[in-house]
Amino acid sequence: MTALTSSSRRPLLSLLSLLLLLPLLVGCHKASQQEEETPAPRIVSLVPSVTNQIYDLACDSLLVGCTSYCTKAIADSVPIVGSAIQTNLELLIAQRPTLVFASDFTAPQTISALENAGIEVVQFTNPASYDAIQAQYRQIATLVGASDRAEAQLAEINQRVDWLKELNAVRPWHPRAFMQIAFDPLFGASTSTYMNDLITFSGCTNIVTMAGNGQLNLEYVVEQDPEVLFLITNHGSESGSEESWHKLRSVTAVQQGNYCPLPGEVVSQPTPQHFVEALQLMTDYLSE
Repeated sequence: MTALTSSSRRPLLSLLSLLLLLPLLVGCHKASQQEEETPAPRIVSLVPSVTNQIYDLACDSLLVGCTSYCTKAIADSVPIVGSAIQTNLELLIAQRPTLVFASDFTAPQTISALENAGIEVVQFTNPASYDAIQAQYRQIATLVGASDRAEAQLAEINQRVDWLKELNAVRPWHPRAFMQIAFDPLFGASTSTYMNDLITFSGCTNIVTMAGNGQLNLEYVVEQDPEVLFLITNHGSESGSEESWHKLRSVTAVQQGNYCPLPGEVVSQPTPQHFVEALQLMTDYLSE
């Protein structure tokens, strides 16, 4: 058999290398095709707090529909498809969404109609704790392809939350507190809401010791005698303001004028960023 010379081996080696690389090149081409064939989701958010979280994740370009309470999205001219409770189904479907974020308030028939139309629906419940807020944020981040960004943000936010908790733990004043969600009828933050974590993280004791929706009567609040009142304000509404409490002179918080107003657009929107903002406001007030 004739031995191959060095010059005759080169083309054979080049051909062999090409044959070995061919499966890899084909695989890369297929992967590239799959990436191109996977379009970004078209999202309609029927949950104002979820809309805010999409903005926090810098994925607002995916929004094609929102509610009348989604202020950031409305400012960006995202079409309004209903309120947080009522939905214009025809208008929603006209936005051609591939993913809809719904809430406990979204009508079951609306969800069924969307699913029957082949649209994916993810329904969120109101978070019962700060841990639940974080879990929801991670879920949203996964659905919009921003998990790494979410983890980086949560690491920074949690560092700030931990610092505020430590600051409040060493503060000498640990008052009994009531967080008013609404005044007429009266609702307060119960132990089954994330707002209870705001109260305890601020170094206070929540006078509402039961779970549930937090509907109370004034007699209960008077009996528990809170030393500070956290009043959630809702878009300038006078109901539940300091004046509403002035007649309850036997309550220590009223006697001492310990009212801490909290903006509803922050406290009532359970996002990681809003949680730490609310905790900062409460800490600043209690540290004065």
